[in-house]
Amino acid sequence: PHAYYPWRRTFRLLPIVFFTTISLFPVLLRAEAPNPAFEGKHITGIVFDPPDQPYPISTLLDLLPLKTGAVFQQRNLPGAIQALFTTGRFSDIAVDGTETNGGALLKFITKRAYFVGRVTVTGVKEPPNSGQLASATKLQLGTPFSEGDKNGAVESLKNLLRRNGYYDATIDAQTHYKPETEQVDVTFDIDSGKRARYERPVITGHPEHAVESIITSSKWQRLWGLLGWREVTDIRTQQGLDNIRRYYQKKELLLARVNLQQLDYHSDTNTVLPSVNIEAGRNVIIRTDGMRIRKGKLKQLIPVYQERTIDKDLLVEGQHNLEQYLETQGYFDADVSFDQESQKSDAEAITYNIDKGDRHKLVKLSITGNHYFDIATLRERMYVTPAQFPRFPHGRYSEALLNKDIQAIRDLYR
Repeated sequence: PHAYYPWRRTFRLLPIVFFTTISLFPVLLRAEAPNPAFEGKHITGIVFDPPDQPYPISTLLDLLPLKTGAVFQQRNLPGAIQALFTTGRFSDIAVDGTETNGGALLKFITKRAYFVGRVTVTGVKEPPNSGQLASATKLQLGTPFSEGDKNGAVESLKNLLRRNGYYDATIDAQTHYKPETEQVDVTFDIDSGKRARYERPVITGHPEHAVESIITSSKWQRLWGLLGWREVTDIRTQQGLDNIRRYYQKKELLLARVNLQQLDYHSDTNTVLPSVNIEAGRNVIIRTDGMRIRKGKLKQLIPVYQERTIDKDLLVEGQHNLEQYLETQGYFDADVSFDQESQKSDAEAITYNIDKGDRHKLVKLSITGNHYFDIATLRERMYVTPAQFPRFPHGRYSEALLNKDIQAIRDLYR
């Protein structure tokens, strides 16, 4: 009689099942339990295959609830397998039972666990760079390794390479196991082939502007198309979309939506056809009343430009940003409010009303009475700043900032 216990998959999941839902344990055990041929027989021996184990055999035997000479009880077998798995040094465990001298000889067939060692990726001309390639494998030093991880790494690398124009790349993945350290070094040798180039993009949606101007703004062409199209890279693709968005910003179309629908690869020409969907949206005019602020500075201060949407929170944030900016310019009493109005169905105007007040210069800031903390320690926690060229030619001051600084000093002493 010879019985094999096919519990490999079951008990690899056992620690999770056991600690999450104990009531499932007996159901799982009954579902996978073989014919209990050795139930009630004495254990004549316990051996391990292969003999070369990550721990001494005596240590492994001490871990097991099954002992030589004891009566074999099937219910103890899951605990034995679990005890070995909890060491973290095995990736697979099976048990083979053989009848000998009227008893049961148990053989634990183990597969040693290996962990990620050195990961090397070669054969690719930047971009992507070596760091991006290594990160794409998702193989982190010291984490458990399986052949499935290697296959997943190959797919991730191919996706990264395709985003950077290498559509015909082939990858040779090799593993070198080191039993003495239980590490596996993985080498990915890549034949990237030639990088693809862009084709003339397809523009869909409601662009509301000349398609030629939009395509030119992407800068996917060389010298306005006179020198052909540029090579495909992930960064260049994203920059092209950002360039189109900036094109619409200059047209006061801050709510424009620019999305890359797909990149179609044509193997016969080794080119990529971008499909870009554009919804121009409404005209948004942002202006100031009471003080002129240059357009570039407004784009830095008003988050509507970055978020490409309009809501009250963003407008209020822009209001606070303008007040703080005016404080740095010496207008310590400046007050800012805003009005929002729809001029017509396809346009919206946002006006920031600025009452700048008188211009001042903070010439001196003194601190007295401090004995425990020196001046430098206190100053590094303060927003109020005397005039200093070139960053704060008029200083930085407001009642709100002064109150914050006083509270910060209180908190420090407390």
